[in-house]
Amino acid sequence: MEIRIGGSVLFNWWNPYWSNGTLLIYHPEFNKIIDRHAPRYPSLREIKYGPDIAMKFLRQWELSPSYHYATCSVSGGNTILFPYQAFRRIDIDIKHHDVYVTLGYYFFDFLKLFAGLRFELLKHTYRYRHMDFEKYELFHTKMEGQTLNFTPEVGVNFTAKLSSIFAMLFSLSGTFQSGMETGEYRNSWGAYGPDFLMSKIPTARYYALGCNTSLAVRADIPVINTSIVLCGYYRILGYMQKSSDQGVFILDKSIDNNYGFSLSASYIVSFDEHTRRRVWVPRPEYDR
Repeated sequence: MEIRIGGSVLFNWWNPYWSNGTLLIYHPEFNKIIDRHAPRYPSLREIKYGPDIAMKFLRQWELSPSYHYATCSVSGGNTILFPYQAFRRIDIDIKHHDVYVTLGYYFFDFLKLFAGLRFELLKHTYRYRHMDFEKYELFHTKMEGQTLNFTPEVGVNFTAKLSSIFAMLFSLSGTFQSGMETGEYRNSWGAYGPDFLMSKIPTARYYALGCNTSLAVRADIPVINTSIVLCGYYRILGYMQKSSDQGVFILDKSIDNNYGFSLSASYIVSFDEHTRRRVWVPRPEYDR
């Protein structure tokens, strides 16, 4: 049995699925307002960090849970001329919790098949401002909510030994995502003061299909029982959503991209019989 205990830092760029130029506002006077000229957002930059554990047991099996946390913010705004002159701005703050667990089986030292499950909890705050230049109307609202994503995957991992210390790792997997988003309006006001009549935001549900790939270099330093890994990765997801399952955004046919690189270090503890320290104990000798 072998256990690797450590941590990692991920420098992640995220082009979110909800940055597609659409936005839904729910107001009792207009039922549902569909804004197809909503602002688009630049890539979100995250620095995720957290602990990693990998346990290899029964020679071929490996279990690897990890947890990472990050915060990020993004803003988008634009001015439209049709069907009316207006300016909109949206500020978004996100707290991102990411739990990832994989279970793999080594058919050979260089080939591992694995199944993984990623659980993501995103707590977000939206601040929306709207100004109509023709009617001189001003509207502001704040929305708070959270997103839950369950993302199972199945894939293969290849390892190529470059030397006694260095190894190259390549991973490819297919993935499916099921998610939901809940939210509610808070502190809404317009040109005539506070607006307490905002409708409840429906719960959004959606699905996605995609793939993950990564390429890494690992350095094992036996003198200090330490492993260091530098990894680059990319994930793409295509989304599907019914019109009856829409929330704040229209997600059908949207594309989500995650890419970046990570740096991890772990300490290796081995309970393998071949690596245990042996102690010599003298025994008495008998004359024949």
